[in-house]
Amino acid sequence: MTYSYLSNGQRAALQLPNGSSFTYSYSPLTTPSPTSDKPDELCRPLVGIADDAGRQVDITTAFHGRLASARYNKVYDGSGNLVSWVQSDYAYQYVGLTPGPGVISNFTTNRLSEIKTTA
Repeated sequence: MTYSYLSNGQRAALQLPNGSSFTYSYSPLTTPSPTSDKPDELCRPLVGIADDAGRQVDITTAFHGRLASARYNKVYDGSGNLVSWVQSDYAYQYVGLTPGPGVISNFTTNRLSEIKTTA
């Protein structure tokens, strides 16, 4: 496998040994990095992954860039209107809640608790 990266370190593309490739797209807006505990460390959240056959997965993120949903297997009508898709929604269990002065909440750990897929 071969990876390429953007100048900020985020993955731009992946090429598999069979020649298939995937490209990654990111939001132009920045959010706190989900992999850092430094509040001033920002990242651009992932918003999509496309393969070389033109299939696209649309991704939404939530708090600190965590995966909130993924929409894929999209079907369009003859006019280009989206008529059906599959969507997976991700829910998290937050533990270690430690509220403090001026702080709504501070989660020390969170775990994926549910994945719900609808077609």
